[in-house]
Amino acid sequence: MKIKLLSVGLFLVCAAVVQAKPTESNLIAYAQSGDFGKMKDALDRLPNMYPNSTNAIAIIKGILRSNETIVVTERVMVSSQKPLYRKTPRVMVVRIAARSLGNYHTTLNEIELNIIYNKLLKSRDEEDAMDGLKALRGMNAPEAIPLIIPLLEDGNTHVVRDSIRTLGVIGNKS
Repeated sequence: MKIKLLSVGLFLVCAAVVQAKPTESNLIAYAQSGDFGKMKDALDRLPNMYPNSTNAIAIIKGILRSNETIVVTERVMVSSQKPLYRKTPRVMVVRIAARSLGNYHTTLNEIELNIIYNKLLKSRDEEDAMDGLKALRGMNAPEAIPLIIPLLEDGNTHVVRDSIRTLGVIGNKS
């Protein structure tokens, strides 16, 4: 009986540890780790778990502006001996940083907005453009309207849809 109670107690303690909320500093460390999987997870979680974090916003803006100064890798495959990694394309880092900043409803400066415009909105990849549009929805960036309007004529219906949605959020009656 004691062994059963001890094992149940140990199970509950382990379950509580697994369910423990990561600290803001842990998530910020993961965001700066250079491991794409950890970065993506941290940048997705930070706005939800720490919505008033000014520390996280400053770090994420730094990631957005980093422009190749940080090398981000992702695990591609695990062989029998060791995992294989590859360099993550810069645009993927920009996408996750921009989405996270949009979730924080952050106001960006001209340089930061230009990164989103040039790397995402002007991209011919629909996922890049859609992530840029989704990020802009969370920001107060009416100056982006002239850059979004041409996307209404994009050949991809998903980009057109997200352009309409973004204009509906950040635009005005005109």
